Amino acid sequence: MLKRANDGDVGAAQDVLSVMAYILAPSNPRPIPDFVRQYLSDALYRVARRQCDADTALNLKRPGRRKRPHMDKRLAADLVRQGVQNGAAVEEACWQAAEFINEIAERNAHIGRWHRFNGEVIQPEALMTWYYEMKDELDAIHRAAGEA
Repeated sequence: MLKRANDGDVGAAQDVLSVMAYILAPSNPRPIPDFVRQYLSDALYRVARRQCDADTALNLKRPGRRKRPHMDKRLAADLVRQGVQNGAAVEEACWQAAEFINEIAERNAHIGRWHRFNGEVIQPEALMTWYYEMKDELDAIHRAAGEA
């Protein structure tokens, strides 16, 4: 997970920071591992030297552009795939998926991994792009799981 965060996966970086927050909590009596110290030390050094902002230093965003984490795109694309599997045309499935995701995001609901979309509005066109980007991968995952 730490390697994925360092490679630019924003979702992995969020997960890493959640784990580190637990490790650093005063209620945790265990010693702080060196990898936590190193990760945070490197990030704080880059911020202090004004090499980048805190979000970039902690891998919460990519320098110069925003990148949607792979797992978020796959999650949303799989929702579109489910709509298609249930008989909807791709465009209709994208609209339905956008409505579902945006409803959760608007409520700032913490439902599974959907909370990563909180505060955003996802367009059906983006979902269509992600669906076609992820289609082969999703088909392979579902085949491996014994699904159609």
